[in-house]
Amino acid sequence: MKLLNNPKSIYLLFFVFIAFSIFNNLSAQTLTDPQKEIIYISPQPGSRLVTPQSNIIIRFSEKISPFINSATFFNVYGAVSGKHSGKIILAEDQTTLLFNPDQPFAYNEKVTVNLNNSAGALNWHNSQLSKFNFYTSKNNLNALYKPKLINESEIISNWNSGNFTQKPSEQMKLNKNDDLPSDFPVLTVDTSNNPSSGYLFLAAYVYNTNSPYGRYLIIADNNGTPLYYKKTSSSATDFKVQPSGVLSYFAPSAHQYYIMNTSFKIIDSVSCKNGYSTDAHELRITTDGHYYLLGTDVETVDMSQVVSGGDSAAQVTGNIIQELDQNKNVVFQWRTFDYFKITDAVGINLTTHTIDYAHANALDIDTDGNLLLSCRNMNEITKIDTSTGDIIWRFGGKNNHFTFVNDTLAFTYQHAIRRLPNGDLTIFDDGNLHTPTFSRAVEYKLNESDSTATLVWQYRNNPDIYGFAMGYVQRLNNGNTLIGWGAANKTLTEVTPSGNITLAMNFPLNVWSYRAYRFPFLFIDSTLAGNVFAPQDSAEINWQSSGIDSVNIYYSTDNGNSWNTMVNNYDAAKGSYKWYVPSVESDQCKIKIVNADAGSRHNVFKNASTFSIGNTTSISSVSVPQKYSLSANYPNPFNPTTTISYNLPVTSNVKIRVYNLIGQLVAVLVNSVKSAGNHKVVFDASNLSSGVYFDAIDAISVDGKRHYSTVNKMVLIK
Repeated sequence: MKLLNNPKSIYLLFFVFIAFSIFNNLSAQTLTDPQKEIIYISPQPGSRLVTPQSNIIIRFSEKISPFINSATFFNVYGAVSGKHSGKIILAEDQTTLLFNPDQPFAYNEKVTVNLNNSAGALNWHNSQLSKFNFYTSKNNLNALYKPKLINESEIISNWNSGNFTQKPSEQMKLNKNDDLPSDFPVLTVDTSNNPSSGYLFLAAYVYNTNSPYGRYLIIADNNGTPLYYKKTSSSATDFKVQPSGVLSYFAPSAHQYYIMNTSFKIIDSVSCKNGYSTDAHELRITTDGHYYLLGTDVETVDMSQVVSGGDSAAQVTGNIIQELDQNKNVVFQWRTFDYFKITDAVGINLTTHTIDYAHANALDIDTDGNLLLSCRNMNEITKIDTSTGDIIWRFGGKNNHFTFVNDTLAFTYQHAIRRLPNGDLTIFDDGNLHTPTFSRAVEYKLNESDSTATLVWQYRNNPDIYGFAMGYVQRLNNGNTLIGWGAANKTLTEVTPSGNITLAMNFPLNVWSYRAYRFPFLFIDSTLAGNVFAPQDSAEINWQSSGIDSVNIYYSTDNGNSWNTMVNNYDAAKGSYKWYVPSVESDQCKIKIVNADAGSRHNVFKNASTFSIGNTTSISSVSVPQKYSLSANYPNPFNPTTTISYNLPVTSNVKIRVYNLIGQLVAVLVNSVKSAGNHKVVFDASNLSSGVYFDAIDAISVDGKRHYSTVNKMVLIK
C-alpha cells in the first residue's frame, strides 16, 4: 500500500505495465507474421552414407535474426557419439545457419537433429523439419581415395611419404629468350591465321612415367612461346584465371587447389571440407570471394540390392558440390547420392567392385546464380537450385527433360559445360559412345518452356579428332571458339563461327592438357625490383600484355596497403610508361597495373618484388611549391631557344603546348605525369619564324581533385 501511495512508484508501475503490454503485442505479432520456411537442409533428412565430419546447414526462406542462442538452438545427438556441441554461424546471406560440430560423428550411426525454437527466435511453416535424422558412412573410404587423373605410382609415393601438405616447387621463370628445360614439352604451331588476342593457359599432362617430358604449367603466346612456365611434381589440371582475378590450379600430389596472384606467388589453397576428397576437375572463385568446387564421395554400397550380380560390398564413387564462404565454411553442399540413382550411369558396368557412376567433371555458375553440373558417366547436364538444392532440369542421359532438335547424336561423356551471354550452352562432347568415336564442340539453345534443345553450332574437325577424356570449349569475346581436345594428339584449335581454323597447336605425342584456356593477361617487367630510385627522377615501367586495351597504373609506398594513381586508361599496347618518382622516402614501394576495360575481369597485376625511393636529403633545399604556377619564359624575347619554368604542388598530369598568334598548335613540350616540385622545359623555335607565341599549361593532380591552367606570351625575334 505504501508503494501505491508513492507517486514515483505509481509512475514506475505504469511504465512497467506499458512495456509489458508492448512486449505481449510484439510477441503476438511475431506469431501472426508470415512464417519463415525451411527450404534447404544438409545433410538431407533421412540421407545415408554421410561423412562423420559433415557440418549441418539450415536455410530459411527469409532473413533471420542474428541473435540466436547457439547453446540451445541446435540439439545434435549421435546414437553412438552422444550429444554434440558446436559453433553456430549465421552466413552472409542471413538466411543460412551453420552448425559446425566440435567433434566428428561416429561411423555407422544415426544422428538426430532438433531445432529448438523455445526462445521464439524463428518460426517455420514446415515444423516437421524441426527434427530430422541422417545416417553416417560405415567406413572411411574417402580418406583412401586417390584421384584417377594422375599417375598411380606418383600417388602412392606421395601418400606414403605424407607429402600431401607440401607446397609444389617454386621453380618458375618469365621467359626472356632463355633456353627451355630439356624436358619441356615444346608447343608447335600447325596453323596460324590471325588468331585472337590473349595468352594461352595450359597444364602439360604426362600420363606415362617413362615419358621424357616433364609436367608444367604454361602461359604461351600464339607462336607457342612460353612467357611463363612452372614445373610441377605431378600432372596438374585446370590452370586458369578466375573471375576474381587470381590464378588457380589443382595439384594432385597435394589433393588441393593452389591459388596464385598475378605475380605467380602462391597466396592460398582450398580443398573440400566435411571429410570429402577434392576433385581435380573444377574450381570457381567468385568476385565476392566464395569458392565452388567438386569433391568425391566414395562409399561402400551393397550393389546386389541394386542390380543383378552386383557386389555386396562395392566401392561406389559419387560426387559432391560445395560452396565455401570467404572463411571457408561450407554454406552449401549437394550430393549425387541424394539426388541421382546409381543406375543413372550409362555404359558403366555396375557389377564390378569399384564403380564411378556419375563422374562430375565441370561446374558453372548460371546467370541466375544457380549451378550447372556436368556428369560424364551419366551423359547429363543438371541445373541445381542453390537456394533449395532441388533439381531444376536434367539435360541428356536417361532422365533427359529436353527433346534434341537438329542433333541426332546428342552428346556422350561430355566435359566443360558453360553458359554463354546469349543464354546458349557450350559443351565439349568427348563422343566416347558415338559410332565411330569422335569429339566435337557443340552449342545448344535451350527452350525451357517447350523443353527443346536445338543444336545451333558445332565444330567437328576434318579428319576427326577423338579426345577420349578431358577437353574444353571456350567462347571468346570476338565470337571465335577455343577448343581444347583433352586426351588427344591435337592440343588445341581456335575456329571462327564459320569453322575456319585461326590457330592449331600441339604438344608432343601423348602430352595432353586437361583444358585449354585463353585469357587477357599482362606480365610486369621486374627491372624495378630491388632497385633504389632517386626522388624526382624518372623510372620506366615496362610490361608485356595481350588481350588488354588499356590499363590503370598505381604505385604504393607502404607495401601495398594504400595505392596512388599514376595514370588511368593508358594504352596497354605501348608496353611502357615513364613515371616521375615522388619525393617520398620508402623501401616498401610496389607497382600495380589494372585492366581498365570495364567489361573485363579487372585483373590486377602486381610486381613480384619491392623497390625503394632513396634519401630525399639531396633535394631538401628545394621546397615543394604550395600552388601551381607558370613563370614567364626566359629570355623573352628569345632566339631561338628559351626556358619555361613551372611549379607543381602535387604530382600531376601535365600538358604544356605552344600556339602561334592565330591559335595553331606548333609544339607540345610536356605531356606526361610530373612529380611535385619545380620543373623546367626548353622550347626550341629553330624551325619557326619570328612573331608572337603563347605557352599554355594544363595540369591535373593524379587524384583528379586539383586543376590548373594558364597562358603566357612569348616573342621570338630572329
